Amino acid sequence: MFERSNRSVDNRYNAPPGGRDLRPELDANRRGRDARTTLDANRAQHYDTNPCVSVTDYRAFAPNLRRVVWPRKFKPGPIEKYDGTTNPKEWISIYSMIIEAAYGDDYVKANHLPTVLQGSARTWLMNLPEGTVQS
Repeated sequence: MFERSNRSVDNRYNAPPGGRDLRPELDANRRGRDARTTLDANRAQHYDTNPCVSVTDYRAFAPNLRRVVWPRKFKPGPIEKYDGTTNPKEWISIYSMIIEAAYGDDYVKANHLPTVLQGSARTWLMNLPEGTVQS
């Protein structure tokens, strides 16, 4: 009735001439580990090779949150500054994704946050009482 194309859902793959299909090897390496486990293992390996631990000066953050391990060569993609006029849930979702793509964890997200706030949003954060932000 209907003819299937090469791009059908049965995932047919033709290796390039002279090449081989590496999917079975990749599947064997991945077996038992989901994407989050793989990312966490890669981050741990990344931090172990050259950790850069610092204590930031943002007093609104609890002491444990101010101690951050910056990923080696941390350079997040462009992040739109937040000034309090756009949807905060939307903005924080995009911000989190960009920081995670640069191998940042929750501590990096928190400590990088003041650099991407502006105007009243930054003023609000910088004037919170000491230790207010716990996570």
